[in-house]
Amino acid sequence: MRILLVTPTRIGDAVLSTGLLDHLVRAYPEAQFTIACGPLDPVARDGRAA
Repeated sequence: MRILLVTPTRIGDAVLSTGLLDHLVRAYPEAQFTIACGPLDPVARDGRAA
């Protein structure tokens, strides 16, 4: 089985999605996971709003 996880680019949302990833890895240990995300949020990159 192959699972694609598309993560959000905001750091808080990405951190919250790690729980889902942990659950999926435990539920489907034989699966191959691919994680896709967008560009880094400017606030996380530069420390200031764009």
